[in-house]
Amino acid sequence: IRLFSDRARAAESSFEISRKNSIAVVKICSRLDGIPLAIELAAARVKAMPVEKIAERLNDRFRLLLGGRRSSSKATIPRHQTLRASIDWSYDLLSEPEQILMRRLAVFVGGWALEAAEAVCSGDPIQEWEILDLLTGLVEKSLVVYQPDEDRYRLLETIRQYLTDRLEEAAAQAAIAAKHLEHYLSLAEAAEPELKGPRQADWMDRLESDHDNFRAALSWSRRERGDSESGLRLVGALFRFWQVRGFLAEGREQVALALAGSTRATAARAKALNIGGILAYRQSDYRAARSLYEEGLAIRRTFGDRTGIASSLSNLGVISLEQGDRESARVLYEESLAISRELGHRWGIALCLHHLGSVAHDQGDYDAARVQYEESLAISRELEDRASIAYSLNDLGYIAYHQRDYDKHRKLHEESLAIRRELGDRLGIAESLHNLGLSSHKLGDYPAARSLQRDSLEIRQELGHRTGIAETLEALAVLASEERDDPAYSEAGLRAPRLFGAVEALREALGVPPTNQEDYRQSVHRARVSLDEKSFEAEWAEGRAMTLEQAISYALG
Repeated sequence: IRLFSDRARAAESSFEISRKNSIAVVKICSRLDGIPLAIELAAARVKAMPVEKIAERLNDRFRLLLGGRRSSSKATIPRHQTLRASIDWSYDLLSEPEQILMRRLAVFVGGWALEAAEAVCSGDPIQEWEILDLLTGLVEKSLVVYQPDEDRYRLLETIRQYLTDRLEEAAAQAAIAAKHLEHYLSLAEAAEPELKGPRQADWMDRLESDHDNFRAALSWSRRERGDSESGLRLVGALFRFWQVRGFLAEGREQVALALAGSTRATAARAKALNIGGILAYRQSDYRAARSLYEEGLAIRRTFGDRTGIASSLSNLGVISLEQGDRESARVLYEESLAISRELGHRWGIALCLHHLGSVAHDQGDYDAARVQYEESLAISRELEDRASIAYSLNDLGYIAYHQRDYDKHRKLHEESLAIRRELGDRLGIAESLHNLGLSSHKLGDYPAARSLQRDSLEIRQELGHRTGIAETLEALAVLASEERDDPAYSEAGLRAPRLFGAVEALREALGVPPTNQEDYRQSVHRARVSLDEKSFEAEWAEGRAMTLEQAISYALG
């Protein structure tokens, strides 16, 4: 940054780093990989454009920087006059096999493992067994970076963009990108069953380290190769990773793009429709989720895909239960369970038992709910499915809460939270924090309760989980309604009705009733009697008029 500032002032004497442009300067230095020559060339452009525009144009960095000089000295040698010329010089010193490998490595985004380079970059004239020796030589020449803590390799992004141009010039991009897509599709499909097993956390980490490569493979599948079936298969294999690690919006977008690439009724399309529904549900878009589930179910019925039919029925049941239609949900779950039992599909059985427990829980039959949850938990433990174990512990905690056993409620959610942190399950972490906030509230620790709910709200806001946002805003409103007599919270009496108004407007928009309507009515009544009627109605109306972002900001403020 000091280098950029010095060279920028040399080009334009009035230049200064300010609060307005500092983020752009940091972005420039970061995206140019800290390469001094590149930074100097970018700084020279401040005499022609503001730094914000320089930062925006770095995707085409060689065109932007071409012609910039390292200094005004006439002694500057020609190969240092531009960044491209500097890299040209280094590239030209490589042997032909090294040049070929370097070009092929440009297909990787965000780094790669040795096995990936061997699979994607081998082929005439480079044999697979030669890759390691060639890579080692490139590392020694500082053209490839080896990261021993991750056992991965990467290119500086500036070098990668240069090599992408070289790969295109060699007319080899299509063949290498096709091999890249094939490799990462195989990796995702190998990982898919592992995401439900005892090593799911390790596999989640592995997929996250190659997330940029999966994005690149999906882009290639629809843009250049037009391989819609591979794109559908890839989103089908990645969805559990997206769901657990909180890439809900990105996952929905990728699924939508893959579905738009082909309208043929295939098994891969049916699976992608079901996955798109799950991701839409996770963002509380129930209308879109139902539509996607129903289209996927119709395709699966056509093919007689019994496992897929069971999954679609179960997911439709989730939507019905979320919208308060318990009877429809129960019928869908029971049909799904019958198919899963017929197929001996243990994971599907565990899921349906859990869902039926949720129906019983919603009906206030806590004993029946506990039996279903515990049976589901036993199967999940047998399968060593950590995510499902956390899910069952979470809902057993709800039963303890409704039976006023708040110490047990806290312990169950602490155990669930520990698993979810291990898995990096951000949506689950937010849910557990919310539930621990409820425990703290009931145990009389209001500051801890408020802190936990705010932490939960921030994650849910980031993930776009609107039902969760409503749930957390409601918890904060209840807290405010009970704090009104505490001198430390003099504004609590005003905050509660405004938050309740915002919650009601959000729940109406979602078509989702409060989880416990009797508790909700009591809390609203408590807030109402704390104020005169005119003040209460004014605050309530103010809350209803808030946008979602305004309501969240108010709750966190």
